[in-house]
Amino acid sequence: MIQQLKGDDHGVGHLGSSRDSGVYEEVLDYLIGLRRLDWSVTLSPIERRKYRNVIFAKLLKNRHGELGREVALDLGSQTLEITENQDRTIDESDLDRIARTPGGRRR
Repeated sequence: MIQQLKGDDHGVGHLGSSRDSGVYEEVLDYLIGLRRLDWSVTLSPIERRKYRNVIFAKLLKNRHGELGREVALDLGSQTLEITENQDRTIDESDLDRIARTPGGRRR
């Protein structure tokens, strides 16, 4: 399920983000949402640079437990190796601007 989200909840997906989400909710045990802020056209090139090759992931559904927090995953540009970066966070002002952009445009 790939969905371009509107500005709700700072672009963070949820099960209601997709059409017929009730069908997905019934059959899925787990759902992981991914986002890349370096693809945002709302942010300037300088602002996007700080999120370059970073994927933010969050468990949106866990039938057997808690949802947890969003984590930053660095994507190696040469190796495509994915590693968690516990020091990387999202600037709240960036999220606020992205959330206010009509239609959640992306690059």
